[in-house]
Amino acid sequence: MTMNVDEEIERLKTEIGRLGTKRDDGSITVKFGTLFNDDRCANIFEALVGTLRAAKKRKIVTFDAEMLFQGVHDNVDVVLVKPKEVNVDVVPVNPKEGDADVISKPKDVIAVVTPPESKDENAQA
Repeated sequence: MTMNVDEEIERLKTEIGRLGTKRDDGSITVKFGTLFNDDRCANIFEALVGTLRAAKKRKIVTFDAEMLFQGVHDNVDVVLVKPKEVNVDVVPVNPKEGDADVISKPKDVIAVVTPPESKDENAQA
């Protein structure tokens, strides 16, 4: 499957959101080594470093290195500075009228939601 650069950057934003930690300023940070060694990322990105450099050039991510190398730069923070632009679907947990419970997950992430247990209305006490 061939993706263009914009599609790869969107996927990168999703993966940083999945693996990273939200900071007080709203940005999300993840170590390069975490991204590089993640199985899912390895299957998505043919050239992770190239995608990171393209995202840095577009000011979507920042990191303190010209080039990132496995091992040498595993502890370098990759910061998603525009997390608001990550595509997110909001899925109702219980689509009944009046229910306000919703979950929010990045696209392409499957979430199985089990509603809280409730008393069976048909059961006799």
